[in-house]
Amino acid sequence: PQTPNHISERRRLGFPVIGHPFTWLIDLIQRLVWQNHGRVAYTGWSNGDDYQQTEENFGTLPLHSEALGEAVNAIPDSQLQGMKLTPTEGYIAKHMAVKVPFLPVRGRAEQTLFAKMIASGPLLNYEDMAIRWCKLVNGVSIFPKLPVYLRTYET
Repeated sequence: PQTPNHISERRRLGFPVIGHPFTWLIDLIQRLVWQNHGRVAYTGWSNGDDYQQTEENFGTLPLHSEALGEAVNAIPDSQLQGMKLTPTEGYIAKHMAVKVPFLPVRGRAEQTLFAKMIASGPLLNYEDMAIRWCKLVNGVSIFPKLPVYLRTYET
């Protein structure tokens, strides 16, 4: 099977041809050669442990306002009884620190709700609409929305 190292050997200029996929061994060889000879064994390789651990978070970060996050977390659990999240949806909810993940407008129930909210009167802004939307979230056919999801769905 093709490992990321083998693919990088073929496609990245200057990437060292090592012959095996064990990056921890490559890091070990790199450190030993540096300690014993004062040079690196593989010039195109950067050791994973050369980087300092930090508290900084990489990956999925909360994008919502504090008010929107509070509105989602205020949804009563009784309103979410039928909710069954996929692993990806659970990941999104966990990393956004909310009970229910923010998802784009999808499905007939959400399309109908969107049309009713637009028709119900003047729209102040998408943030307010997203907060009002939370009152109708059930975690099955209606999920919370980021303001950008509502804006891009309308256009």
